[in-house]
Amino acid sequence: MRLLILSLLVLIVLPSLAFADVITPGEKQIDFCYNITNIDKYPDYVFLIHDTETSGFTDEITPGECFSFYKFGKPWIFAVKKSDYVEEEARGDEFFESEKSIPSGFQLSGRGSTTIFDPLEKVTTLLEIVSLDDKKLEIKKLKEINTYTGGISVDESDKPDENFLLNFSNIWYIVLPVVAIIAVILILVFRKK
Repeated sequence: MRLLILSLLVLIVLPSLAFADVITPGEKQIDFCYNITNIDKYPDYVFLIHDTETSGFTDEITPGECFSFYKFGKPWIFAVKKSDYVEEEARGDEFFESEKSIPSGFQLSGRGSTTIFDPLEKVTTLLEIVSLDDKKLEIKKLKEINTYTGGISVDESDKPDENFLLNFSNIWYIVLPVVAIIAVILILVFRKK
């Protein structure tokens, strides 16, 4: 009996482990990248992304190029003075907790997948360094550009506020029932007369 219960538990858990990092059927992978637009204004610094939460992944950000990471990663952006930067040292968490690294407090997030019917192919997020000193790196998000099937790119900052549209469409969930109730009441009143 114990063997049967154990076998059932294994059969229940194994399929979920097998699909842990695989795209769900009916979905497709979305390409995503980040680009710091004014990184070339800081030639005395090296910029890195480091992920302590998922993998310990570290990578150097190349000026003018998009960078990405593991889709479930949540790396942070750091700056390091070129005079303090030794690539071999900048791999462990200890380096990013030391005085050599300048944290941004800006955490990135990856993109996973979407339904195969979604025309979205790629998301490019443009970032800008607002300020940088010996203790703090401040970064802000400028905009997000979505690229759809056929190469059509849309600047998300040009789109109308989705919350307004969602809230406006939710009004119909209130207006339509009220109108229906009023119509039923009017019909009943006129039928009695």
